[in-house]
Amino acid sequence: MMAYILNYENPFEVKQTTELKLHNFLTRAIMPDEIQDSLVSVQVTGLNLYHTFRKECLVEKTKRLSDKISRNNVKTFASAEGKT
Repeated sequence: MMAYILNYENPFEVKQTTELKLHNFLTRAIMPDEIQDSLVSVQVTGLNLYHTFRKECLVEKTKRLSDKISRNNVKTFASAEGKT
């Protein structure tokens, strides 16, 4: 890891004064705002989905525990490969 940082760049070092963008430090691809927002807010999104599931299935019992859980498609670095 140190060899990579010394040869290429330190991904944790801030070199610019403009707005920082999320980037893949292996490919150096800058992620679009949509994907950046999705990755930054993934923990909040997961907590909201958990609280909704808990409320509907365990507290109010408006849904059965065996009901299908809908998929939440979080945008990731892999989603950006075709867009950048």
